[in-house]
Amino acid sequence: MKKSRFVDVIVDLNKIKFDPSKSNMSVEELKKRVTLHIIKSLYEEALKQGKTSKCSLKKRAQPYVDFDIIIDKDEKSGWYMGQCYHLPEAMSQGRTIDELYDNIEEAIQLVIESNREKVDADSGPDCKIHKTPHGYTVAVRKDEKNGRYAGQCREIPEATGLGKTIKGLLDNIDCAVGDVYVSNREKVDANYKGRKTTWDIVLVQC
Repeated sequence: MKKSRFVDVIVDLNKIKFDPSKSNMSVEELKKRVTLHIIKSLYEEALKQGKTSKCSLKKRAQPYVDFDIIIDKDEKSGWYMGQCYHLPEAMSQGRTIDELYDNIEEAIQLVIESNREKVDADSGPDCKIHKTPHGYTVAVRKDEKNGRYAGQCREIPEATGLGKTIKGLLDNIDCAVGDVYVSNREKVDANYKGRKTTWDIVLVQC
């Protein structure tokens, strides 16, 4: 029986150069993102080579995308509550932090499924599905008159874009998702103003 091979990686996050004035993220948020993307890259490379790992982020066979969430704990009941920044309508709660993560992941998946159905119905049968560099799927149509491509993110319908090429369009959609995230985050944070909250990432299959 062939043994599984494991890769140990040590990253000194304190050596990352970061200028807070040029980003909306705090240093701690940046470290979390860098750590997650390093792990995801290693995992994807392991999948290509046919390797497996016990630390496979629970996602073994399907692509996944990271969604940012805000976590709030009710001091009276002790329950944890979470809401997704990318998809504010995705909210859930749990008696423990682990239960919250499972429930919020399920809530995000349900919202994604609903959004995809709506986008696909509006786009019609002639559209083609492409994936952005960040893992979102996009319903793409070509305007035969000007030769440009138009697209709408199936997971986050508010993110739309245009491009002279499909690659350019997909890059623009990723940027549009970022713009939607920033706008949503401002609104969501306003609802939790004055409360002690935390930030984290949930991996969702897409």
